[in-house]
Amino acid sequence: MSGEQSALRVRRPAPPPPLSLLVRRVTEGGARHPVRAEFRFDPEVPMVVTLALTPWRGPGVTWRIGRDLLHRGLYAQSGEGDVQVWPTQCDEGDEAWLLLESGATSAVFELPVPVLGEWLEATYRSVVATAETGVLDWDAFLAGLLDDEEPPVDGPAATVERDAGRSHRFMGLHSDGSPFSMVT
Repeated sequence: MSGEQSALRVRRPAPPPPLSLLVRRVTEGGARHPVRAEFRFDPEVPMVVTLALTPWRGPGVTWRIGRDLLHRGLYAQSGEGDVQVWPTQCDEGDEAWLLLESGATSAVFELPVPVLGEWLEATYRSVVATAETGVLDWDAFLAGLLDDEEPPVDGPAATVERDAGRSHRFMGLHSDGSPFSMVT
């Protein structure tokens, strides 16, 4: 054996590709409207799942949701405040409802438990829950919380980004076509 030994490298499974699917927005009265949803996972920020929701008309929104909150909510009540997830049964199989609130505006979406649960399990194979805090850049996180930027003023087709320490303004349309504006 030579005096040189290669360093032992731990290989993580690659993160899963983004999950694109149609979810349904549940409106007052129980009507359902399809919305394109894309779930993304970044191993550099493993505690978070990014969810981009794009309706057929109007601006899209992007939310960053705790991975554990989303995963637990597929099987039991999870979350409080702006983001809540809970399981429900429907004719088409296991579903979970996702409630997103910002100010006076809220939306409920039906999520397919089997496909989303499988995708979330793949994120945990990439970065296990117990390793989440080890990859965080706490200095950058705290700097983001203390950032006092003014919210950008974009046009009516602005997309909202929900991110720690930043507020953004966007305008959009309710399901009945009436306009709304909010700062998140």
